[in-house]
Amino acid sequence: MKSNWSYKKIINLRLKLIDGDRGKNYPKQDDFSSEGYCLFLNTGNVTTNGFDFSSNSFISKEKDSILRKGKLQRNDIILTTRGTIGNVALYSNSIAYENVRINSGMLIVRPDKNEFDCAFLYQLLCSPNFKEQVRQFQYGAAQPQLPIRTLNHIKLPIPSLPTQRKIAAILSAYDDLIENNRKRIKLLEEKAQLTYEEWFVRMKFPGHERTPINEETGLPEGWKLESFSKAVQLNPRTKISKGKIAPYIPMGSLSETGMVIDPIEERAASGGAKFQNGDTLFARITPCLENGKTGFVQFMDSVDQIATGSTEFIVFRETETVGRHFIYCTSRSERFRELAIKSMAGSDGRQRVKNESFEKFDFKCPPADLMGKFEESAFGIFSSIQTMIKQNQLLKEARDILLPRLMTGIIDVESLDLSAFEDGDEEGMLMAAEPGRSYSSKNRTDEE
Repeated sequence: MKSNWSYKKIINLRLKLIDGDRGKNYPKQDDFSSEGYCLFLNTGNVTTNGFDFSSNSFISKEKDSILRKGKLQRNDIILTTRGTIGNVALYSNSIAYENVRINSGMLIVRPDKNEFDCAFLYQLLCSPNFKEQVRQFQYGAAQPQLPIRTLNHIKLPIPSLPTQRKIAAILSAYDDLIENNRKRIKLLEEKAQLTYEEWFVRMKFPGHERTPINEETGLPEGWKLESFSKAVQLNPRTKISKGKIAPYIPMGSLSETGMVIDPIEERAASGGAKFQNGDTLFARITPCLENGKTGFVQFMDSVDQIATGSTEFIVFRETETVGRHFIYCTSRSERFRELAIKSMAGSDGRQRVKNESFEKFDFKCPPADLMGKFEESAFGIFSSIQTMIKQNQLLKEARDILLPRLMTGIIDVESLDLSAFEDGDEEGMLMAAEPGRSYSSKNRTDEE
């Protein structure tokens, strides 16, 4: 640590640590709704990557008014302190929700603006140094906890306010680029799904105006009604030697919106799902199913490489009749998911979708040439998404290399060329983390 930095316990810093309200007025299940006046944060809203608002709970204005503590102000930092420990999010001006409260498993960290730059403090609480101290100070095996009295003993390195602002500007530049890529990915995902809905649900496919209707089937000429379970390979037999090391995907790694997933770790193959590039992973359990979690596998390097995953995945694979992107978009359609949810059954406290339910899902299958056109269009979209996901991985790696070095003063912020961060130059920002490494980061498309 640089000699002009101080290293202080949290209790000695000008920070307010604020609990959520835990009194008699704490919201009950009946007080929550999918829309409302005040967003009441749940454990899924504060992640390892900041906020995630894909599944929200709200309380009324009346309920909000009778709660005493836990209301957010702009530039507050949220820290999870029960169950999942150490996730952090910044309530910046970019967050759309004006009224937000934390739940009882979180804390508000409210910095004094005369001592802290809030963006710097947020990055500091994301740093490996802080995370490691959290692991050391938390307690409880079944339900890990980090109460205020324990959190107060964690030490933080604090540079001067001007240095904080420079460090925050550097690290925030990575976050901004990553977030911009996420937005572009979301637009591309929506484009693929909208094209699917337009062609195969609303039947406004290219040339529909000139395509006659078959009087016998009631469908456009060349189309037919297919059973999903017969047209698709359902949990196909995928061979992989037992004990062979392979990429592994746990259920919790799936995104609510992401088409493409990445391996979490390497494991010896045993039971569970087996899949390859082009397969769709469909969550058979709640809440993953209800939240829309689905994965399109596109991370492996070779055609014949196999990955493994949770036993709670149902694997869908393409056939000569239907393509891989068509299957993925079908599995994300509202009618498909509704049927799956309604079919859930089970007596062990966790209901599951049964494979037989897909026998009841009939879909309008287009002729081969139209299926090919859709697959070609979707392939370009998915390839663009994959490029941006890889770019985000590089940006995250670069940020994670710089983060501990900047936060401990190993790298002097004054010695860095800040022009790349000011201009949003991705290649320059990647080179800042590893000066000797070359990157080809300009290979993205404007598909969106």
